[in-house]
Amino acid sequence: MATTAFAVAASHAPGLIGMFDQAPTESQTVVSSAYGSIAQHIRDADLDVILMVANDHMANNRIREYPDFVIGMSPEHRGPAEFFKDWLGCGEYTIPGRPDIAEAIFNGLSRRGVRASATRENLNFDDNISVPVVKTEIEASGVPIIPILQNVTVPPIPDQHRCYEIGQQLADIIEHDLPDGLRVGLFATGGMSTSRAAYGTSGSMRNSTSGSSGCSPTAITTRFCPRSRRSTSTRPELAAPGNCSAGSWSWVPSASGSATYSGTPPGTSGAAASARQLGHDLDACRKRGGEATVSLENINRALVSHDLVQDLKWNADLRQEFEQDEAAVLDRYDLTPAERTAIEQRDFRALYDLGFHPYLGAQFARILFANNKSGATSAVQLLLASIRQESAPSEPDGSRP
Repeated sequence: MATTAFAVAASHAPGLIGMFDQAPTESQTVVSSAYGSIAQHIRDADLDVILMVANDHMANNRIREYPDFVIGMSPEHRGPAEFFKDWLGCGEYTIPGRPDIAEAIFNGLSRRGVRASATRENLNFDDNISVPVVKTEIEASGVPIIPILQNVTVPPIPDQHRCYEIGQQLADIIEHDLPDGLRVGLFATGGMSTSRAAYGTSGSMRNSTSGSSGCSPTAITTRFCPRSRRSTSTRPELAAPGNCSAGSWSWVPSASGSATYSGTPPGTSGAAASARQLGHDLDACRKRGGEATVSLENINRALVSHDLVQDLKWNADLRQEFEQDEAAVLDRYDLTPAERTAIEQRDFRALYDLGFHPYLGAQFARILFANNKSGATSAVQLLLASIRQESAPSEPDGSRP
């Protein structure tokens, strides 16, 4: 039987790379120490493969046909995806895969009643895989990875209880389906900057209460001791505004037998938190009049504008054409008059009222407002102004961003 020799959970907050030097020196030191410790453990564990359980941020599938879990079976994994390079401030990496082990996991989950998808093509990676890979120098270690990406944005979303159950199935696969003597590492990566999560026994995974902006000041990096009832190396870590995709963290303690899951309230996965981030002050909008509808419950998965945004993300040539002749690109899509008007007027409030997904909205704003660099500050400001139906913010010199 194979053995779980290493288990860890860490944040993939995108600012950990591109905005790292803007953090206070003390925070940089803590983060570097935490990820440095993980990197050392990876080197010391003599691993044959790392199973990286991460969140898929609508980067690989259409919203109409979104799998709960997708397994990467490529012989090598390259990232980050082109659209996210500047936003992350991240260099390219290439890491070997293990198609044979990925296939065994895919078939093992299927035999155990877990419906999953798999692809032999290179998956599109954003911060989900890129941040932990870069911060822990996995590429230099030479250890192959198998990415297992989970849905955290398109309802119905598998909650932490479901993810924990699947982690137990993964433990059974490691023990009974994988080759004898294989040393397996488990690396869960998710954002925990907007909500709470907890694992029982020793309280090994906790996140502080969200602040008024929807973002807590700290996230958590936790190293689990496989097949034990304890955990070590819990450290505060730099967190960037974003989603709290705690579901992926649920796989690790269940698959490694390292902690008892105590659960979190429904709706604390990435999509819900993303909606909260984009519309955290929509109560104020309601007080000013009108019904704000930025929520996952109101998503219209059939909107053609979703296809437009995902095509723009996936195709740099199309983005360039869109910048040069927006009308010609829009003509190719069967948008409703309301969708097209909202896009042309940069009216995100109207788009969201039509059922546009808030996560894609943030990415669309980076395209429309030509600000896809790390932080995307001006794009975020203009997006929020549109949602609130306020005037666009001005730069310090009085100009518009």
